This record gives sequence, C-alpha cells and structure tokens, in this order.
Amino acid sequence: MHYRLAQGLLLLTPLLSPGPATASPNEAGGPVAVVALAHEGEQESLARAAAALQHHLKRSSLQVLGAGKLVRLLSAGVRAAAGAESLSRLSGLFQQGYIQSYSFEYRKALSSLRLVLAGLPATPPGPERWALWVKTKIFEGISLYELGRKSEALDTFLQVLHTRPLMKLSRRQYAPKIVGLWKRARARLEKLSRGKLVADSEPAGARVLVDGVEMGITPYIGRLPHGRYHLRLEKEGVGFANRLVEVGPETVTVRVQLSFEGALDFDQEHPCIRLPPGRESLPEHWWPWLGDRLGVRRLVAVRRLQKEDKAYLAAALVDLVSGKPLREAWMEWPASGRRTLMDATGELAGFLATGKPAQGIEVKQGGSQAAAAVQEQQSARGEPLAPPAPDRPWWRKFWPWGLMVGAGAVLAVGGHIASSHYHDIAYQTGVTAVQNERLAKYRAWLGVAITADILAAAALTTGLIMYYTYREPGCEPSTSPSGDTVSLGILPGGGLLLVGGRF
Repeated sequence: MHYRLAQGLLLLTPLLSPGPATASPNEAGGPVAVVALAHEGEQESLARAAAALQHHLKRSSLQVLGAGKLVRLLSAGVRAAAGAESLSRLSGLFQQGYIQSYSFEYRKALSSLRLVLAGLPATPPGPERWALWVKTKIFEGISLYELGRKSEALDTFLQVLHTRPLMKLSRRQYAPKIVGLWKRARARLEKLSRGKLVADSEPAGARVLVDGVEMGITPYIGRLPHGRYHLRLEKEGVGFANRLVEVGPETVTVRVQLSFEGALDFDQEHPCIRLPPGRESLPEHWWPWLGDRLGVRRLVAVRRLQKEDKAYLAAALVDLVSGKPLREAWMEWPASGRRTLMDATGELAGFLATGKPAQGIEVKQGGSQAAAAVQEQQSARGEPLAPPAPDRPWWRKFWPWGLMVGAGAVLAVGGHIASSHYHDIAYQTGVTAVQNERLAKYRAWLGVAITADILAAAALTTGLIMYYTYREPGCEPSTSPSGDTVSLGILPGGGLLLVGGRF
C-alpha cells in the first residue's frame, strides 16, 4: 500500500520527540558580566574594585566578558574601550598635523590627522569634540587633495557637509583651489541619495543631534544622505544616549530609554552604571534590559554598602531575567592601594564563583528554598551556580514541528487511502469516461499524499535540527564527541527511513 510510509512517519513522530536537553555546568551558566553600580562620586573607586574582581573571576571556572567587549555591548558599538581619551591631547595632535600640512609634509599630516579621528570616538560628545572633528576632516581633505587623491578629498568634505550643508570656507583661511573643491562638494550634495532616520525616546522631547548638529526633538523624522552618523539623544535632567547609525535605502529607527542609557558610564577604568538618586540597586525593569543588551543571563554587580559607620564592598551574582541575586556577599572596604584591593577581592570572587564562604566576607542568607537547596548542593561540589535554563524560542522547541509532522502524516495516510480506493475501482467499470475520471482522481490524491509525505519528512528533519542545535545565547556549540546524535532505522512494512547525524 502507498500509505505505509505515511504510517511510518505517524508512528515515528512521538518516538522522535526529544527528551529534556542536558548541558554541562558551563553551558547552563553561560558568560558573566561584571559591572559597578555607583552613586555619584563613587564611580572611580568602584570601577577599580570591579576591575580587580573581574581579574580574579577570569581565573575561576566562570566565563567572564572582557572589559572591552563589555563596553562595546553596553554602548551599542559607540565606544570601544573604557576610559576617556584626552581632548587636549588630540587637539595637540591636530596642531601637529596642521603644521605638517603647511610645511608640505602631507603624508605625515594625513597620518597625524587620522590618529585624531581614531581617538575622537573615545571622547565625551560635545561642542569641542565636534569642532575638532570638523577641522580635522577639512585638513584631511586638504592633505588628500595635495597628494593627488582628489575624489577621496571630495568624499571627505562631503562627510562634513552631510549635516552642515550651509557651511562655507573662507578665502582668507584657505587656498582658492581648496575653496573651489569645497564648492564642488556642496554642489554634489544635492544629487546624493537620501534615507529616512526615525528617532524616538522615553520620555519624548529629547534633543536630536547628528554629528554634533541639532536636528530637532523626539519624536524626530528626517532625511539624510546615505552614510554613517553619530546620533545623540539628550534631555536635561533625564539622560542621554549615543548611537552609530548607518542611513541607507531602508528606514533606520532608533528608540531609547534615556534614564537607562544616561546611567551608563564608560569614562572609568571599568564600566559603571550610575544608581538613580535614593536607590541602593537598579530599578527592576533595568535588569532584563541589561541582559538583552549584553546577551547574558548573569551579571556580577559591585557596589558600596554602608552599615552604621562602616563601608563595605558588596558583590552579587544576579539573574538578569528575574533581577534576583543568586549569591551575595560583602567585606570591609579594602585599604587604599591597587595591590591591597587586588588581594582583598580574591576571596569575594572565590565565593561568587563557587559558593564557598571564606574568612573575611559576610554572606547574605535568604532566597527560595529550592534555590537554597541547589546552591547548597552545588557549593558542596564546588561547582559554579547555574541559573534556570532559558526558555527556548517556539521554533527551537520540538512540539510545533511534531504537530506539523502529525498533520502531514494524517493527510498523507488519507491521500494514500483515497488514491488506492480510486485506483481499485477505476477498472471495475467498462465505461471509458468514468474510468478516466476515477484515474484522474487517483492521480490527484496520490499527488496530495506524496506532497504530504515530503512536507512531513522535511518538518521532522527540521524539527530535530532546530531542537538539537539550540545553544543558550553566549554559549559556544559543544565540540565534544559525546554531542547529541539522532538516528532512525527501518520500520517493518514501512520502507526504509534513515536520518542520522551528530548535532
């Protein structure tokens, strides 16, 4: 019978439903980020403490995000490293390039000016930064022009004119040929393709600055020449946010929560988050935002704890989904000095990594009984605490694909039964027209059945791959030879159906 294969698929569907996925402790835990939570005035000392704690945690069983990657993720790619670049140093470097260009040393000038442009993203956005950027781009264009690279010089001038279309160069300051090239760039500006930029903020009414030029307030919709821009949304008394946006044929939409974005501080030795006034922890809804931004489920929060007249250094391993601490401890604030701080934070890091208390630290008691039981068992084995397994996306679960396989198999069985029926009765009549009609129905139902067979088999294979290749965000796929394996064999009377592989 044609429907044997469909029967096989129907029988295989429940048999192939995967059991609970297992993961090693490291895979279940995933990477961890270390961030300092500081009130105004505490950023410098807590940033040093967080850097020391991260140093120790990297030597433990925990997988810890590096400070550079942490800054890139928190800043959405705007910043590359913690710590502020000196604007005065970059101004001195520009002066060097300026002098070199007037000494006809254009290659050296170009090198100096590009060092300035490379350092500017690490400086706080403001009028001084953008004034320096404009001057540097102009002299970069001049150097390129004198080196015979006129098209590159024209493109460099256009980058300034994208947001400053009315800007002119004075003949008193620049040579006529440079002024002429600038005019050519302005004339070309009108012919450039433009894309739509949409910016919104919570709360609304924030100033919108593109490459340092104020464009309006949120909600904002504007059109800019295709290219890369620095976007800043700011509202006094609330906060600010910086983004790098690529404007092209498709609409670019940016939406930000200003109070959250404005609390991020990258100008210290280690990334900090400024606590809202009057709070000793972050607002509950900020924790999931941090998890989404960083792509992790756990974060080590470092803060200053004041008890009576004593100051303590506190650290907690926080589940970013619930915002609840999994482990929390504190110690007396270490004496001043980097070496002393590095030595003192070792025991605190050891507790966060293993759950084993040590001398000199106090451990916070509490939490649910289930969490306490898990922590006690893992602490006894010296294992790092793993948070609950994350909820998979629906298309990474097996049941939707199983439903598709079941539906396809039912349709295939029905199609094969119908096609067999019409095939059998087609030759029971001597009327040619009736026979042809029944054979046509036989072929139609057979086509339906075969199509359902193929779709059910495709859904089955896809479901197995989607399920077994899923890894928690931030975890690398297993390279162990003991990875998940799926294999199917022969069903009696159902034909051969073999799917095998290691995922």
